[in-house]
Amino acid sequence: MLKESIFFVSTIFGVTAQSYAQNPKVEDIVAKVEARESPKNSKAEVLLTISKEGSKVEKVFKVLTLKESEEESYSLIEFIKPTATKFLVHSRKKGDDDRWLKTSSGQPKRISASAEDQSFSQSHFDYSDLQFAKESDFKHELVCVPKCEVDLNGAPHYKVKSVPKSAGKKYSYTINFIRVADFMPVKIEYYGKDGKVQKELIMEDLKDVKGFLTPMKITVKISGTNNFSTMTIQSVDVDRSDIKKQQFDKNVL
Repeated sequence: MLKESIFFVSTIFGVTAQSYAQNPKVEDIVAKVEARESPKNSKAEVLLTISKEGSKVEKVFKVLTLKESEEESYSLIEFIKPTATKFLVHSRKKGDDDRWLKTSSGQPKRISASAEDQSFSQSHFDYSDLQFAKESDFKHELVCVPKCEVDLNGAPHYKVKSVPKSAGKKYSYTINFIRVADFMPVKIEYYGKDGKVQKELIMEDLKDVKGFLTPMKITVKISGTNNFSTMTIQSVDVDRSDIKKQQFDKNVL
C-alpha cells in the first residue's frame, strides 16, 4: 500500500495534517496517505545510478504518467541511455495490473505478476517498487513501542507495519515511515523471513511542483552492503495538455 512508484515522480503528495487527541487508528493513517491528491498526468526525465561493489553505471529514462480515473492509471518509461527500452504499465485499483516490456529489437512482451520481485533494469529497484501496492493486499498495524511517534530527520513520524495477505512474497513485511505533519511516506524498510532488514527505500529532496510535493531523489539501499541505486529527477512537469491516453497503448510501443 505505501510503496511508491517512480512513475509517480509527481504522484507522492502531502495532505492536510490531522491532530489526534489519543493514539491514532492505523486505518485513519492509511486513509490519509491514500487520499493525497495527485495531478492528472506528469512528464519527467530521470537519472538512474546503480552502484555495485564499488562500480557505478548510469542510465537515463523518460517517464509519462496519466491518471485516467480514480480506478485506473498508466505509466510509460522509455530509456534513452544506454539502450532504447520501453516499459508500460496499466495500473488498476481493483484487479491485476498489466505490464509490458519492449526492447529496441523485439515486440512488446507481457511481464507476469510473478516477475514483480525481479530487478528493474539491473538496478536494486524491483518491479514491485515501481508500482502502487494495493492497500487491500496488506494487513496494517501501527507500531507503538513505546509510543506511536518516532523521530526521523528531526520530525515525528508514524511507523506502519504492512504484512502481505498472500503467501510467497519476497519480503515478510515492511515498516513504512509516515510523516505526521502531512502523512507523507518518506522511508520503507523491507524485512526478510529472518526478521532482519533486507533493504531500505528512502525518498528525499522534496520539492513543490505546481502544488504537489514530489521527491526529487529516491534511493534503494541493500542492508549490510555498499550497494544501492538512486533515481534522481532531473526535470518534471505535471498537468500537461499534450499527454493523451493513446500514448499508453501497447500497440504503439
